[in-house]
Amino acid sequence: MRAPALFLLAPLWLARPAAAETNLTPAGPDFKVVSIDSDPRESFFALQLDSAGRLFAGAREGLFVYEPAPGGLYQPRQLLLRFPADSWIGDIAIRGHDLYAATHPAIYRIEGAVTRREGLQPTRLLWGLPALASFEEHQGFHGLVIGPDGDLYVSFGDNQVAYGDFKRADHWGHWTFFHGGGQTPFTGSGGVLRLSPDGRQLDVLARGLRNPCGLAFDNEWNLFTNDNDHESLARDYVPGRLLHVTPGVDFTWPRGWLPEKAPWRDDIPDSLHPALGRYVPSAQAWLDEPFLPDTLRRSLLVAEWGRGIVLRYPPRDHGAGFAADEHPLLTGRNKARPVGLAVGRGGRLFVSALHMAANEASPIARSDIVMLTRAGDPAHAPFEPYDETTASPERLRAESAHTSWHRRYRAHVELLRRIRDTAAPAPAGDELTNNDAWAVAASGQSERLSPRLASPDPTTRLQAVRALARFSRNPGDESIFTAALADAHPRVAHAALSNLLERGAACPVDAVLAHARGSDRALRLAAVQ
Repeated sequence: MRAPALFLLAPLWLARPAAAETNLTPAGPDFKVVSIDSDPRESFFALQLDSAGRLFAGAREGLFVYEPAPGGLYQPRQLLLRFPADSWIGDIAIRGHDLYAATHPAIYRIEGAVTRREGLQPTRLLWGLPALASFEEHQGFHGLVIGPDGDLYVSFGDNQVAYGDFKRADHWGHWTFFHGGGQTPFTGSGGVLRLSPDGRQLDVLARGLRNPCGLAFDNEWNLFTNDNDHESLARDYVPGRLLHVTPGVDFTWPRGWLPEKAPWRDDIPDSLHPALGRYVPSAQAWLDEPFLPDTLRRSLLVAEWGRGIVLRYPPRDHGAGFAADEHPLLTGRNKARPVGLAVGRGGRLFVSALHMAANEASPIARSDIVMLTRAGDPAHAPFEPYDETTASPERLRAESAHTSWHRRYRAHVELLRRIRDTAAPAPAGDELTNNDAWAVAASGQSERLSPRLASPDPTTRLQAVRALARFSRNPGDESIFTAALADAHPRVAHAALSNLLERGAACPVDAVLAHARGSDRALRLAAVQ
């Protein structure tokens, strides 16, 4: 268990954004890159935006905010606080007035930090990873995103990556996570966790990862992560992986890597794109914004440090999982390596980049924050801001039906926060969106989802099954998941399998065995478990 961290609480201070060359080139003439800020030492990394257009940036130690400038782009950055040396803020999440930050040793909540600028005190929600002298800043906690249920989803790497014979099963470690006054034992390597916003409830969602950094949900609430390759054993663990995360999945590090490398192995989940080459991914983001050209819609974005490039992967159905081709979006030059991604301010893409010649444990480097936008976008990048925390329920319902995923996402996060924190009512009426299904289930009105289970639209059925699986504690609802095992859409059947696995519930043996004998790898692996 780590000793409590010390923090430097910062007074309000300003630093003028530097007018610097961006060193990031977009793929095509339809886009332009606009400089937001540059600094020779801060090492900007994580980025996140709220519905008011505020840009939050995490760095090697500092946590900053950029307020939108009236009639302009952004005001000079303000320091919110500094974490201890070499903390590396890998990701940021926004919930109500609170910021959540993933540093490599711990996950923190900074109460009121969305609008407050002084006297901020971080609260440690989750910690306990084993500490090693080498690789520590590179492994640890990384990705942080709020899911459809209003919980925090957290990725963490294998902190024992420098230890042991990777051909042996005993590379697994055993330790205890500390969180919200509780403890959760863990056996494995890297993985993905689900954490309640108060830190009290922790669930292990996925295991068997080497060093997953980015986490992103798409607009159907499918969760994706990436996994860094292992260059020192390139024959076995290069290229890296781009992965669909589902409850209970084991990605088999270090016992396996890609099915293409070991075709005789039936227990290795698929990567979305198995030929990634040398792969050192960091942040991920989901992009589905009408503001940008249609060619970019419904794309998973990855900041790939190794090649200094932002890559785009439009997922397509592949049984119960996904496959995707790779397309460049932004390319770094002069040693600029993208590391952070976020979408906001009307659907624009924000990118942070470190200027590094080679790998370092904890670099102090020049870093930039830039904005990718349309070539003809005015200099002040106009957008429609609003305060999600004070918006009326009617406004949030309208936002949750917007064509912009970022706007739908921010509205959904706020609606779930109100339901879970203040027992606000779920959306009324029969005309529910797929996002509404989660709000209805979170409010305990699972019976309202029954008509959606019979919908001809597989996405509607999928969201209903997933929402019920997450929130329903009615024993009678197990018949819903049993029936969903026979659904014609493989992801609906997979959601039912995952729920039965997570609950440890009794299951219809013949139906599960049928999937275990099937040809769909994702269904087969869940059924075998």
